[in-house]
Amino acid sequence: MNTLIVVDYQNDFITGTLQVPRAIEILPRINDLIAKADRVITTQDWHPRGHCSFKQFPEHCIARTWGSALHPYIQIPDGAGVLLKGQDAGVEGYAPSEYSLRLYDLSGQITVCGLAFDYSVSETAATLFGMGLDVSVDLRATREIDSKKALGIVRLMLHLGIKIV
Repeated sequence: MNTLIVVDYQNDFITGTLQVPRAIEILPRINDLIAKADRVITTQDWHPRGHCSFKQFPEHCIARTWGSALHPYIQIPDGAGVLLKGQDAGVEGYAPSEYSLRLYDLSGQITVCGLAFDYSVSETAATLFGMGLDVSVDLRATREIDSKKALGIVRLMLHLGIKIV
């Protein structure tokens, strides 16, 4: 079974308060990956007001707001899994917890895509890899905030054995 995890493809990261450069450009690629996947799981930042990440970043993805919603043109299938993260005001939480990921009984090839590569995408891939899973990141279906930081992360992932496609 191949599983696609679409990380944080939310309004605030595309056209909202914490825009990732060129994020809209990856939408067709993500939709292609969704169409080919056996299973799709999405993650969403789902922050309370006053979340600790707002010290480093602008306020974003406040739970139950337009900014926290998935982009309207992403073609998430009925029955897709949803993992909310960042709900604890005092915990950053770039990646879903290992506990929440284990609830999906993941196996086979897992591909990670979405936003932003240098934060939540890479942290999610690292968590999955740390669980002993076969994980890859599709760079054509992700965008980063800081390209210099992203290059270092790609090198580290390759060194660890996380596949980059």
